[in-house]
Amino acid sequence: MMKPFSSEYAKIWEDEKGIIHAVFLEREDFSLPDAKKYLDSCVDLAKGRSKPVLVDVRALTAATPGTGMFLLKDDKNAMINKAVAVLINPINPLTSMLISIVLKFQSPPFPIKIFKEEKLAIQWLEKFL
Repeated sequence: MMKPFSSEYAKIWEDEKGIIHAVFLEREDFSLPDAKKYLDSCVDLAKGRSKPVLVDVRALTAATPGTGMFLLKDDKNAMINKAVAVLINPINPLTSMLISIVLKFQSPPFPIKIFKEEKLAIQWLEKFL
C-alpha cells in the first residue's frame, strides 16, 4: 500500500491490488476548489496510469453546486479513472438520487456504478485491474 494522502476533505491511497481509495470525510461544504485538490492528489497517486477508483462518500453530507459535474467532466478524471465505484450511505437515499441525476446529464468516459456495500464495490472494481 502506498502512503495515504490526507486532507481536510478526504483520505486517499492505493491498495496492494492497485485500486485507489478515496474516503471523503464528514463535510457539509465540499467545494470546487476541494474537488480540484482531490483530482490533483489522485493524479499524483496514479502516476499517469488509469486505475479503478473506489469513492466513498458515505460521510459527505453536501457538495456545492457544480462540483459533481466538474468531477465527471474534467480531463484529469478521464485520464486516471479506469472505472469508478461510488460507495454511498444506504440510510441516505438522497445521495444516490443526486448522483443518478448528475450522471443523467453528464455521462463520464469511464464505467461508474453506485454501491451500498464496500465488498461488492471492490469486487466490481477488480474486474478492471
